[in-house]
Amino acid sequence: MKKTRTILKTAVFLAILVAIHAGLREAYYVYITPHDAFLLRQKEFSEHPGPYDVVLFGDSHAMMGVRAQLLGNAANMSQLGEGYVIRYYKLRYNLRRNPGKITTLILPVDLHSFSPAWGERFNLVSSSRYVNYADYMRHNGVSARALKNFIHYRLFPYADFTSEIYKRLPGQQDETRRERMQRLVRSLAETGVSEHQVQWLMRTHYGEQRQWLSERHLRYFNRIKDLCQENDICVIFVRFPVSGHYFEAASEVVPVEGFDRFTQQLLDDWPGAMLLDYRDLYFDRDDYFSDLNHLNADGSAAFTQRLRDDLLQFGVLSAEHEAVAP
Repeated sequence: MKKTRTILKTAVFLAILVAIHAGLREAYYVYITPHDAFLLRQKEFSEHPGPYDVVLFGDSHAMMGVRAQLLGNAANMSQLGEGYVIRYYKLRYNLRRNPGKITTLILPVDLHSFSPAWGERFNLVSSSRYVNYADYMRHNGVSARALKNFIHYRLFPYADFTSEIYKRLPGQQDETRRERMQRLVRSLAETGVSEHQVQWLMRTHYGEQRQWLSERHLRYFNRIKDLCQENDICVIFVRFPVSGHYFEAASEVVPVEGFDRFTQQLLDDWPGAMLLDYRDLYFDRDDYFSDLNHLNADGSAAFTQRLRDDLLQFGVLSAEHEAVAP
């Protein structure tokens, strides 16, 4: 009798836990994910009628540097911290679910693009939805971090989302918008550069060991190449603008001439690929940057116009699609 009561109590307790888990999971998907900018962008991408002229996959350089609405029939699918690992899975995801949408793809080849310290942290809300973990582990071995992210995103997406709830509170939404606006209008020419900023960014992009080449990123770069060739996708590689301050610091980590030869060889081995180099375009325009390596509102408007002109010249953009004012 006592054993039966214990079993019943345990079953009731587990049922309550499962009900709480299901409720939290549903609440997360109903109230949190609809506000995620990257998921909204993916939804808009999927619902767009017909193919795009140009689609951008990149990290924050591309995300903040290019305004897709100024290009015309274009989509900027770039995400914070995105590297070639996540980029491959996002491309595969969209080729399977949105066939025919991508005809020309813009990819970055910046100094940090192949760094082992960069772009392998899966954002649980947006990036992780693209990653096939069975494939990831087959190509990279068993990864405790990848498995943890998979379990977290698939089973317990609401875990550690206190900050997301906080941002949704009425007073905090206004504060979040103000912070975003300040970043858009901030000027490096006014804020200046500190050694702390430089060192922090070098650690973020190149790690404590200050390395710039990852074999894993290179493998996934080649896997993207295979996908693009299989699906007749034209690829344009872009070196995005950075400030002269960033370039000076990164040059102490990355052998720039060697890096440029390395990336040029990758492009030479990719039939039909093009390279647009804007790295030094605004070395003398600190007023175009919000920090060391991100364009502000004025900078992104100017750069997008320059990119649009070049893409029109190369026949990539269709002039019949009018650009939309921001």
